[in-house]
Amino acid sequence: MPREVAARDRATGEVEDLRAELAQLRGQPDTARRKADDARVEVEQSDRARVRAEATSDTRREVLDSLRDNNRDAGPASQS
Repeated sequence: MPREVAARDRATGEVEDLRAELAQLRGQPDTARRKADDARVEVEQSDRARVRAEATSDTRREVLDSLRDNNRDAGPASQS
């Protein structure tokens, strides 16, 4: 009888281990989905920041070009 009890206890322990593993595996798709959603948000924010940086750069370049053109148009007489 003690062998049967020990075998039952081992089997019960294995079942509990399998249940715990199953619970962990069931949570993985949800975790992966959340991580993918977070990554998507980060990509969108990064893309918006890149677009803003490009627009700022373009604006600064236009202002500098305009200032250079104005200096050229003014000619050497206005320079001190």
